[in-house]
Amino acid sequence: MRINKLDGFRGIFSIMVVLFHFAEDIVPEYFFNNFFIRESYMFVDFFFVLSGFVISLNYNLLKSKNEFFNFIKKRFIRLFPLLIYTVVVFLLLMVVGPLILSDQFNNINTLYHNILLTIDSLFFTNSTPLFGSSMGMNYPSWSISSEMISYLLYGFILINFRKKGIVFSLVILLSLVFLYFFIEKFNATGDYGFIRGFYSFFIGVFVCRFYSFSKLSFNSSHETLTLLLIICSLYIFHNDVTKTLKFLGPIVFGISIFVFSKSRGFITNILEKPLFQFLGKTSYSIYLNHSLIISVIPRLIYGVFKINKTDINMILVLLFTMFVLFLYSSFTYKFVELKGGTLLKRIITFSKF
Repeated sequence: MRINKLDGFRGIFSIMVVLFHFAEDIVPEYFFNNFFIRESYMFVDFFFVLSGFVISLNYNLLKSKNEFFNFIKKRFIRLFPLLIYTVVVFLLLMVVGPLILSDQFNNINTLYHNILLTIDSLFFTNSTPLFGSSMGMNYPSWSISSEMISYLLYGFILINFRKKGIVFSLVILLSLVFLYFFIEKFNATGDYGFIRGFYSFFIGVFVCRFYSFSKLSFNSSHETLTLLLIICSLYIFHNDVTKTLKFLGPIVFGISIFVFSKSRGFITNILEKPLFQFLGKTSYSIYLNHSLIISVIPRLIYGVFKINKTDINMILVLLFTMFVLFLYSSFTYKFVELKGGTLLKRIITFSKF
């Protein structure tokens, strides 16, 4: 089951994560230091909350180990084709880039280290300290690791515990305690990012449960207030010197997902338009492709073609880079995500996985 308007949000927020990752020296100062851009990395937590919501909506019960393995198999088929494609492409960039354009690509990693990063990503371990504290090859892929580990824990809880709500609550509480007291880092990524994923994912699970029995409904004014809540929250997080309020981010996103899942206002109608549905469908490709595209395109333009970094030029280069990203992501969505997933499904089915 899909809720299209939430897919629209997924597309918009994936773009915000991309904008956050643009380097300071290739965008105007007023753009880079905007609070909304600087806090947009938190939309990764929105993805985790939404993932918990959608997974719980579609897999509310797993009654046996066989159902558990089928659930994990489906998630693996969904995630792995694009993951391995983007990781291998990024590995090639790390190896070949310095040889062809040494001035623009000064990668100092050894081949051994690059291979280790690749293994870390492909084994879904780059949100854990198992292979060190790196984010793996193609750094956004750390969150895909966190997603897969969250799926495993969610499925394990469903088939092994009777009082699932209590266990879900314990996971949220323990994750919060760990993030606050042990690493003091709510934006954990390549070391304990899987804990950050647990916290947000299982908030999404609770939102889904509330959604399932709630009779509430919302309108356009509630949608507007919800968007203002997100914006104001990011402003507060940006100005929070102690950085301790960020744990509220996933809660704000959970409220937002609940409101929009129960609303039929004008913002909902916009999110269901073809453009935003396209962004939603390709959001996984946008997310995993963006580190490659924003590393290559601006470097080529500024480094090879020697374009001056005026504010106007930087905005034009940003827009061109985003256009290339959308075009490339449309290609990988069709030929890697969809066709690659179909091929992997055949292989796994044939091998009796």
